[in-house]
Amino acid sequence: MKEFSIALQVFHTAAKTVPAYQKLLKRFSINPAKIKSIKDFRDLPITDKKTYIYQNSLEDLSPRKQIPAMAYASSGSSGAPTFWFRNDEQEEVGGHIHEQIFQEIFHVKKSEKTLVVVCFAMGIWVAGNFTLAACRSVARKGYNLTTITPGIEQEDILEVLKRLAPNFQNLILAGYPPFIMNVADQAEKRGIQLKNKVYILTAGDKFSEKWRLDLLKLLNIKDLYNSLISIYGSADAGILGYETPLTIFLRRKISENKN
Repeated sequence: MKEFSIALQVFHTAAKTVPAYQKLLKRFSINPAKIKSIKDFRDLPITDKKTYIYQNSLEDLSPRKQIPAMAYASSGSSGAPTFWFRNDEQEEVGGHIHEQIFQEIFHVKKSEKTLVVVCFAMGIWVAGNFTLAACRSVARKGYNLTTITPGIEQEDILEVLKRLAPNFQNLILAGYPPFIMNVADQAEKRGIQLKNKVYILTAGDKFSEKWRLDLLKLLNIKDLYNSLISIYGSADAGILGYETPLTIFLRRKISENKN
C-alpha cells in the first residue's frame, strides 16, 4: 500500500534525524528497525503538542538539529497559536499538488498567461504564504504563472481585478470561502468585468453545494465541476487533500437525494 510505505518512510526518516523523536522512541523502548508492518506502526507512541512539541527545543524537534527555513503559526483554536516550520521539500510538495489542480482540474496550459490572486491572510499565517510558495514552485516548472498577494485587503484585490487581471487569459482567486464571496459581490457592484477564465481555490472553511452554485453564478461561471476546488489542510501538515470533479458530483447528488 502506497500510503503506508510513505508513512513508514516518514517514520524512519524521523527516527534517524530528529533528536526529540529519537528520545521518545528510546523512552518507549522501541527499536526503529523493527517497525515494518502496519501493526508495528500502530503501536508507535502518539505525539501531541502538550507532551512532545512543547516539551522539546526547536533544535531537537528539527531534523539534524537544523531549524527549517520558514516559520508560521497555526490559527490558535486550541488556545494559543503554535509555531510550525517547513523547508523547500514541503513547499515543493505543495507546488506539485497545486500543479495537479491547475493542470488536471482547471485545465490551465503551461503557455497560457495565468494570474493567481492570493486572498488568504498573509502575515504569520500558513495559508497565504504556503499558497504563494506553491505557486512560485509551479512557475519554476515553466508555467506562465504570475502571483500577487493582496491578502485580505479587499480594496487592493479589487484594484488587481480591475487593472491587472485583464492582461491574463486565466484568473485564479485563492482565499477563504466567505471572503471570496464578498470579493465577487463587490466586483459585481462596482462593475468590474472579469473577462478571463475564472477559477476559485478555497480552504479553511466548509460550504454547501448551494453556496458553490451561488458563487459560480455570481462570477458567471458555467462549469460546475472544474472551476471551484476546496483544499483540506492544516498548519502542521500542509495540504492533506482536495476536491475533484467526482467528489463534487457525489456531494451534489447526495444533497439532492438523502437516500
